[in-house]
Amino acid sequence: MSSKKIKIHIVQLDSKGKKKVKEHPKDFMETIRAQVELCLPKMVAGISKTLRTICGEDFWTEKVNGEETYAGICMAQLVSNNRLPLIRVGRDYKNAALYRLK
Repeated sequence: MSSKKIKIHIVQLDSKGKKKVKEHPKDFMETIRAQVELCLPKMVAGISKTLRTICGEDFWTEKVNGEETYAGICMAQLVSNNRLPLIRVGRDYKNAALYRLK
């Protein structure tokens, strides 16, 4: 088996409409999934939280480090593919997605 790292390419538009492609390691998504699963027991049914709040400030500043958009994309994929027992319920005042337990 190859030891080559799989990369995920995210295409975003900048403020002028120009495409920019960012390359991310696939294991970033697994890092997000593992942290959210670790924090699930602390979540209270019926209470909505942002990904940042779920993961905790220490994890967020150490692991996410400027990749907030990509972390959000990973979380959205994990939730929509039922890899986490959460549902998206809207957005907060800063436009961050909110999640709660199913």
